[in-house]
Amino acid sequence: MVAVVALISGLTAGAAAALSAVFGAGVVVLFFTLSLLVGHYVGRRNPSGAIGVFLVTYLVKIVGFAAVLYFIGTPGWLNGTWFFICAVATVLVWQAVEVFVFSRTRHQLFNDPVQDRAPYGGAGTKGGEDHER
Repeated sequence: MVAVVALISGLTAGAAAALSAVFGAGVVVLFFTLSLLVGHYVGRRNPSGAIGVFLVTYLVKIVGFAAVLYFIGTPGWLNGTWFFICAVATVLVWQAVEVFVFSRTRHQLFNDPVQDRAPYGGAGTKGGEDHER
């Protein structure tokens, strides 16, 4: 996907536009990878707190990126239009794949309740009761 956008931007607006498209995709991939790594680390140790850590990580990344752009400024070679197009396209593809993959995974957050009785009144029934079905 990045290669296609970079090719289109390079053919229509020049090498700086192609580099801007690749840079836009790279920034998105870097930021999302950081979130996945933090989420993986925290999710293994505290699954119920992972969503909060994702939120904090997201806010830190956005504020950090804005601060870098504000204090350093945008490079003169950067084509803002192609940077934006490729960044948005990368976000959309990344999110679609992430939703698809996460919808296929199962994570147990809580322990299953312990049952007192064996099913159908087998060995281990409480009080010698006989349950027939």
